[in-house]
Amino acid sequence: HPTKYQIMTGKEETNTGDIRTENHEEDQDDTPGFAMSLVALCVGSFTNGYLTISVFPYAGFLVMHTIPSTTEESVGTLAGFLASSFMVGRTLTAYSWGRASDRYGRKFVLTLTLVLSAVCSLGFGMATTFRSAMLWRFWQGVSNAILGSTKTVATEISKGSEKKEHRAMGTVIGMRSFSYLFAPAIAGMLAEPLTQYPEWKIHGWCRSALEVYPFILPNLVASILCLISALVVALHLPETLPFNQLRSPSKIPIDALNAVVGFVGSCLRTVQARLSFCWQPSASESERNFLLPTMASKTDQSTKETQPSIWSRRVTRQHLFVHWMYAFVSMATDEIFPLFCMSKVGGLGLTEASIGTVLSCAGIIFAAGQYVTLSMILDRFGVYKSLVIGSFIGVQAFTLIPTSLLLQSEPGQVGISMTTWLSLLIGIGKVFTSVYFISLAIALNKTVPTSQRGTMNGIAVFGGSLARGLGPVFAGWLSTVAYSDVMFPAQYGSILVYSSTCFFGILVTWRVMGLKSESE
Repeated sequence: HPTKYQIMTGKEETNTGDIRTENHEEDQDDTPGFAMSLVALCVGSFTNGYLTISVFPYAGFLVMHTIPSTTEESVGTLAGFLASSFMVGRTLTAYSWGRASDRYGRKFVLTLTLVLSAVCSLGFGMATTFRSAMLWRFWQGVSNAILGSTKTVATEISKGSEKKEHRAMGTVIGMRSFSYLFAPAIAGMLAEPLTQYPEWKIHGWCRSALEVYPFILPNLVASILCLISALVVALHLPETLPFNQLRSPSKIPIDALNAVVGFVGSCLRTVQARLSFCWQPSASESERNFLLPTMASKTDQSTKETQPSIWSRRVTRQHLFVHWMYAFVSMATDEIFPLFCMSKVGGLGLTEASIGTVLSCAGIIFAAGQYVTLSMILDRFGVYKSLVIGSFIGVQAFTLIPTSLLLQSEPGQVGISMTTWLSLLIGIGKVFTSVYFISLAIALNKTVPTSQRGTMNGIAVFGGSLARGLGPVFAGWLSTVAYSDVMFPAQYGSILVYSSTCFFGILVTWRVMGLKSESE
């Protein structure tokens, strides 16, 4: 039977809480509110891309700066740990950020995480030891909830319109292409300016500061971007969480206290249960059980109910698994490339500025082809066939990267033909990787009700961050083995590295082919 809402508005409400329109007027008329919300999300997504990608051109050089005993061939493992520390931090707090988004609102969480990321970026840029650099990079991940929040809001501002949802999700996640265009070039150019540009006449306190903090400039740009994004979100992004589910942020101290008291109470009850075999509590002792803290019982109950209700959905679990598998592979390939470029034996022997140039040229192809390719593939093949196409081409394009060695006349030189070939391969790979992640985000959001999307995206980011944290560690270890001439001839190291990514890519594609929608 039609609901009261359907009778009054003539619109249909889906099983996930979205609202579909019969006449599709919303698909045709974009309101200014939708456009400004999309702009705010795009700015936040671009900033998140910069925070994630900008470290790759100079991560290995930062390790060599803080640990002088390392070389271009032995730096891989430590550079992998540095890159993964961000994802480890994001893993630990992703679910909590998702829960906070479902309780205190998407806008509040997104604004807060951008401000915290600005502070942590400055701390990372001013790190003088490898340990402090890893610690600040870890805190960058702990404070980052941008990815999950933007994906959730991108679906909710569409108000059930599939056309708007595809456009919003494609545009928001596709902003990574523009961050991929600018972030490597800016970071590679600004890292260690005194070393890269000795002809620059910098004197006084500026020179002294750059000598002590050679990697401060790319992180200063990150901090400024975070603050600008926070301002745009605060001014132009509406709150998409329903008002009856929204809790005031002023209640956070009380909720935090309740959570701590509830945790202590559960620990005491566990200890009491473990020791119950020693005595049988008397009636008076049983009556005194109310003294155990129970202030957060409702919070604990809701937490325990929410996650199983999401995890018990078989379709959601399958989508999450393939998301995490591909996140591991994509992050590994991102880390492998700069290590391949740095290595003077078996690699290209490039500087951070040259690496940034190559990645930025690839970003041009990424930015130019991402949205057109996404729209064409989604419209023609649908979400699930797009997933298969994106997962296969998105990884296999990278396996041809070692052929660039044939186009380099001398180690360290960056020719036009080599730059064009590398840019083409990386650009194509990134375009189809974007097709995969956008298609999966659309499919994943449809597997749960609206009230659980923030939490579900928190779980997705949790597992994805863990996978992305393991990816650079695996890539760094594999690169160190391949290029150190210990277990494998170093001149053929790139073949070993990229053959491994080819295998993992085929495995992910095989798993993706088994995905089905909730209706199927």
